[in-house]
Amino acid sequence: KNSRRRVLINKNESSLTEKQWIDILNIYDRKCVYCNSVERITMDHLLPLSKNGDHVKTNVIPACLSCNSRKGN
Repeated sequence: KNSRRRVLINKNESSLTEKQWIDILNIYDRKCVYCNSVERITMDHLLPLSKNGDHVKTNVIPACLSCNSRKGN
């Protein structure tokens, strides 16, 4: 699964930096945008990588693992 994800990130535009991700987390108070949880926060791509979404600041929001998994593609 991780290998497939790396391939998708490399195939699409990938300009998200660690600093940008930290900035995004801080904008959302390090909480899930769906349920406000602070546990197990992950990067949620608004337009999924599998649907040719890019790994860029404007396509990523914080989501807990549960909400991110439930959302799917």
